[in-house]
Amino acid sequence: MRNREMQTADHLPILAELAGFYENLVGDDHHALKLWQQLLSKAPAASQRISAQRAITRIEDRQHRLAHVKHQLNGLRMAAVQPGHREEPAFLKKMARQRKQLEQMANHPELAADIDYTLGLTHLALGHSFRADWAFGRVLTHRPAFGFQQPIERLRKTARQAWIRCLAQRASWAVLAAFWLIVAIGMAWSRPWHWLRWRHVGAGMVAALIWIAGFQIMLHWPDRQGQASEFVNRDGFYPTPTYVHTRLGSPESAVAQKLLYYGLTAVGGTFLLTLITARLRRQRLRQWIGGVGGLCLGLALATQFFYAHCDNLSRFYRRNDSPAAWLSAQLAFRASEPEPYLLTEPRAYPGVELASISDPLLVDWLEQHVPNARRVTNKENID
Repeated sequence: MRNREMQTADHLPILAELAGFYENLVGDDHHALKLWQQLLSKAPAASQRISAQRAITRIEDRQHRLAHVKHQLNGLRMAAVQPGHREEPAFLKKMARQRKQLEQMANHPELAADIDYTLGLTHLALGHSFRADWAFGRVLTHRPAFGFQQPIERLRKTARQAWIRCLAQRASWAVLAAFWLIVAIGMAWSRPWHWLRWRHVGAGMVAALIWIAGFQIMLHWPDRQGQASEFVNRDGFYPTPTYVHTRLGSPESAVAQKLLYYGLTAVGGTFLLTLITARLRRQRLRQWIGGVGGLCLGLALATQFFYAHCDNLSRFYRRNDSPAAWLSAQLAFRASEPEPYLLTEPRAYPGVELASISDPLLVDWLEQHVPNARRVTNKENID
């Protein structure tokens, strides 16, 4: 349509196709009506004008018949997205009544997409994220291009992430409860205090020390921080300068420290599980119980750690889309007022972007004392 060199006769079929697109796939009668009217004013052939006039009459008739329902739906949408009322009982009761009202409006098949979209917003307001995702999915079944008039893809993604988060957290809590219940019952059954020796305790301590050493090695792998500075914040999501650091005990490293403790919990739980199964005669059974139980415990703790300390608090970055890039992936967290920390412990923050620091003395000092500090002068070079 934007090709000015194309003749009017060649434009008209495209204009008709675009009008049908907005009417049938987007569900935007207002925009479709304008396009049909534009085609009616330009069409030289009588058959084209008749087709456009029929479409205009059809849309105007539908708008007239459903004007009251559309106005009602607009009011319900506005009520569902009101900010600051999500936890109020009166608002939740209102949304519950609104949900029933929308379910009773199913006798308007021509507005099925609009009704389901409004129903999805209502479910989001009620905290029913799975039902909201389901409703938004039905909208795209009726109108695959509904996103041209409403942000349905973003809302559906938000709803899907919410119910997946809820499901994952509940499942991980169930796994953790079952695991520790099994450990408690196993302790009472095997009575390890009767046969436990110092070599068993030593084995547990060695396992914990191996985890701590491996954790430190992974954090402080040579050039890991400097390499991370090449692709962390590549999308410009965080305002520059960007600080890349992983040293345990440094400011803003509380998340890494908590990950260490989560890992120690997984090691300790797995050690206890293998301890209470040590009296079983079948070695293969002991191995299966210890391996599967430890894996379930580790996955449950990793899920709890991510949703408690990383989800919606960090941004995930990979160097590229290859499978090997997962090994060097990074979670970036936003730090507030990091300059005092840089001055007191500069080596804990390798890979500093210096572009947005206005103090030239601080920039010179950081270039001298911070490993891999980079002076980038424009957004294009950062990308």
